[in-house]
Amino acid sequence: MPARSRLLHGHLASTRLVAYTPLHVLFLSRLAHVVARCYEARHTPSDDAHTALLHHALRSTIDDCFAVGLAPELLALLAEEPTEA
Repeated sequence: MPARSRLLHGHLASTRLVAYTPLHVLFLSRLAHVVARCYEARHTPSDDAHTALLHHALRSTIDDCFAVGLAPELLALLAEEPTEA
């Protein structure tokens, strides 16, 4: 899932073709999953412990994505508007 060309925070995100490793796919999949859970939590009642856990998972996954060189994909995914399932 390469990053699409679009404006991100006033900057154009580059589109790049990458052969993703299984680790890249794992981190991007995990990021998409955690972002979806965070979005749901913002729109449904949840307790503070659940919210804190989600934020910790999101920060950890973001750090992992940066560590393996997925910054463009990370920024593109975080800039996406959530879609209805």
